[in-house]
Formats: sequence, C-alpha cells, structure tokens
Amino acid sequence: MSKVLPIIIIFLNILLISKARVLAQIPPKSIKLGSFTPPPTRTPTATPTRTPTLIPSGPPAPSEVPEPSGGNGGGNPAECAKLGLSMFSPQPRFLEQTTLCELGVIWPPYSPSFVPSNLTNLYNATGGKFWQRVNSIMIKSGIVSDLTGLLKYIDNQPGCALFIGYGYRSYAEQEGLWKGNNCATDPGCGVAPPGKSAHQAGIALDLFCAEMRGSDIILKGVSQSSIDNARNFNFIHPVNWDTPHFIGL
Repeated sequence: MSKVLPIIIIFLNILLISKARVLAQIPPKSIKLGSFTPPPTRTPTATPTRTPTLIPSGPPAPSEVPEPSGGNGGGNPAECAKLGLSMFSPQPRFLEQTTLCELGVIWPPYSPSFVPSNLTNLYNATGGKFWQRVNSIMIKSGIVSDLTGLLKYIDNQPGCALFIGYGYRSYAEQEGLWKGNNCATDPGCGVAPPGKSAHQAGIALDLFCAEMRGSDIILKGVSQSSIDNARNFNFIHPVNWDTPHFIGL
C-alpha cells in the first residue's frame, strides 16, 4: 500500500493541473455587464453587413449645428479652479447649470432634483438601428445628429458590434451605481459620485463593442480609431482608462 499511495497522489495532481488549465482557458464574463439590468432587448445579426463610413474632415457646418437650448453660458473656469482643474474648452453646447472641467469632471454638482431639458428617447431618435442595453435610454435631443454619425462609425469598425450601455442617468440611478460598486470605500471603482457625472447632464454615453457567447454578453472596448475620431463627430473621450465613456460637445 505504501508503494501505491505515491502513484495515486501523482495521478490526482495531474488531474488537478489539467482541470486548472481548462478553467484558465474559459473567457471571463464582462465585469461591467453585471451592472446592466435588464439584459439587452435585441441582438445584432449574426453576420452584419458593414459599409465604410466617411469621416468628416472637420466639425459640422454652422447650418448643421442645432441651436443650444438651456446651455451653461460657456462655463465658469472659477468652478473648475475650485478643484484645481482647468475648464475644458470648448464647453458642451447643451450642458446645463454646471461646467465641464478637465478629465470629464463637472462642477458644481447637480442636485437630486435636477433633470436636464429636452431629453429624447435614443432608440426612437436613431430608428432602432443600434444594439442598446434597454430601449428606454434617454439623451439630450441636441446631440442626436452628431451621435448618430459616431455610432455608425463605431459600428462599422472591423470586429465590432456596437452596444450602447448608458446615456442619461438620474441622480438616483447614479447613486445606485456608485453604492452598488462600493465606491465610498473604493475610489477607483470607476463610477462618479451622484451629482458629479456628465451622464446626469444627458450628454454622456457608455459605448462598447459586444459579442454574444451563448446567453452571455462579452463587452470589449471600442477601437482606438473610434476614440481618435470622436472629435470629428463633436464628441470627446475625456478619460483614457474609461474606454466606453464619451461626452457630446
């Protein structure tokens, strides 16, 4: 028996090592997807037809730019200075009652009762052409035209099925995400405190490339080309580490 025992132990070790290797090859689910409730309402076609999208050489002509409504009056650099930051220039045309600073930070923060004006349903405004987390996502109506161009560009990138995670978030929704990710004790959670997110202004979106694997949705960052060309569609990508986050100007 004493001679057989070492052989049994070696055999068990081989089985454990083999199992560990198999588990290591299983791709993990997207962590950020855990905050998406309910699951997406539609999926892209298995083999979507993609056509090249012409990148604008510059910002839209004046006649194509909608008139600002309820804007922030060009922002206030003194507000950003309170945080030791510079004011972002140009200021978003449809940002209300606050100022956009460096790194996508807004100040002063929004109150729990604030709701931006002129919100519209994104699914309806874009004709239901894009894969969304839910069909009830809202955004400021003034950015729809520019946003549609950006969404088409991202969706036409090789290997990318565009997935829109978030648009406008209320104070309560922002607070729920912040608490749900334990941000009070984890400053690096990746979620702005309630009142301090550009999503609450209705001009920010989280955009991904997505892939269906069975019943799982695997989220990936958009291409570097999409980030680099965002300004051609009057959008900025203010934080390098927050790949999905875009803000409309």
